[in-house]
Amino acid sequence: MAPGRRIRRTAEVVLGVAVGVLVAELVVQALGPRTTSTVLVVVLLTVTLAVAVGASSVSTVPTTLSALYLAVVSPPNETLVPVRFVDALIGGVVALVTSQVLNVRRPLVPLAGQ
Repeated sequence: MAPGRRIRRTAEVVLGVAVGVLVAELVVQALGPRTTSTVLVVVLLTVTLAVAVGASSVSTVPTTLSALYLAVVSPPNETLVPVRFVDALIGGVVALVTSQVLNVRRPLVPLAGQ
């Protein structure tokens, strides 16, 4: 992958997952958890949003899977504050920063083609 593209793809996945979490939270609060209509609406909305913003399949799949997980498996949150959305953003930023700090320790690896 070209230099700089890795960070862009990672940021795209982080934002996609956070948006998927937010969409799932809103749909579950509106329609209720664990119903067929909720699953259908969550999948349609997340895929439609990802395609509308021009996201690649690399970020569309995690976006949809994170939203689907919250709609089906995870118990609903009764608050109107999107706590899981903020948690997803914080976790993604921490992972992005950590991966970049660990990459700095081996600065010649991308040049060697390994």
